[in-house]
This record gives sequence, structure tokens and C-alpha cells, in this order.
Amino acid sequence: MADYATLLRDHISLTCRSIDRLFLQAYVPKLQSVGQVCLFLNRQRGFKIPSSAAFGQIGEAYVAAIHRWAEAEGIRIRYFAKGDNKEKIAEPPPAPARLSQQAERAQLRAQLGLDP
Repeated sequence: MADYATLLRDHISLTCRSIDRLFLQAYVPKLQSVGQVCLFLNRQRGFKIPSSAAFGQIGEAYVAAIHRWAEAEGIRIRYFAKGDNKEKIAEPPPAPARLSQQAERAQLRAQLGLDP
């Protein structure tokens, strides 16, 4: 039977479904027991009383940080409804049709008054 280190080494993968977002999921062996979670919340995150409510506060702080960053960078946050096809909605708009070189030259000549 393989140990956890071997399983993790041989089965870790990264999947990118969309260029505009990336989801990473990590396995932290020491956070798989109640005692270790309590130590993490107390020592690493500073919660005097470790509870499940602490994870809600951590998540809310993360969301608030994302909103501050998006506002500072002028990035609009898009909310999706249940069942929305996120990849389809997040696709960039189609590029405007480009004129052929010949048509571009004719248009430029007309703008410059060079056409007979």
C-alpha cells in the first residue's frame, strides 16, 4: 500500500479551465485532525477560541480583500447565477471585423480626398 506522500506526489495535477480565473485546491496533511486545526486557528490566525465561525471570518476577509483589489485596479466583479455557463459569459466579445488591406487603403484615400 502506498503512503500519502507517494499518493500526493503521483496524483497532483493542475487544471486551468479558463484563462481569467484559476482555482487551486490543496491538501494540508496537518489540518486533517481537530487538534491541528485548533492549533492553526489559534497560533497562525490568532483566534483565541478556535471554532467553525473562524473559517467564516477568514473567508469574509478574503472576499473583502478581493473587492478592495478589484476596485483599486478598476476591475468589475461579475456575479453568476446558479446554472450560468461561466465560460460562455466570461468569453471576450468578438473582435470587430477588420477591413481588407485594399478596403483600408480605399477608405484612407477617401478620407484624404485622394480618390478621383
